[in-house]
Amino acid sequence: MKNTYVNSNVIVKTLMVIVDYISVICGIVSAYNLRLLLPFSESDMVLHIDYWYAYIITPLLFITVLFLNHGYKIDTAYWEKVKIIFRSITIGIVLSIVLMYAGHIINNVSRLFVILSYGFILLYIILFRYILARTLIKLNILAIPVLLVGGLVKQQSSWTFISAICRLRCTKL
Repeated sequence: MKNTYVNSNVIVKTLMVIVDYISVICGIVSAYNLRLLLPFSESDMVLHIDYWYAYIITPLLFITVLFLNHGYKIDTAYWEKVKIIFRSITIGIVLSIVLMYAGHIINNVSRLFVILSYGFILLYIILFRYILARTLIKLNILAIPVLLVGGLVKQQSSWTFISAICRLRCTKL
């Protein structure tokens, strides 16, 4: 049983890395296309994103930052995961801007593209991870068996407490 759980953890974490890679690429491509389609953007500026930067360097940078911020933990709460993703994407965007300065390609990239890519990458990582989690739960891969002891007694006492509060409020009105 323990070996199966460990193997499912490896599978889930590998799927999360693949989904994050796809979501970062989708975020960059969406930001690039939206930036080109906007009518109020500067038409004289040439927007050129290098293939290596868009498909290899930036996704690996974001995956590394997610890994360093413990973004691939399975047993964390949903809002904690969103907080980790938000922090990781913010750090990843800052690091990608530093890499653009170091690579002397900052003149070809607009600030609007960076802002749009930040929003799209954040949106896609949260959305794709949610879809992955729901799919894995339906396939019973992410389900972990849990034994609840004494849950019924606590539930009955909490319902008794809630009904007593409701009776108190109803009598005062």
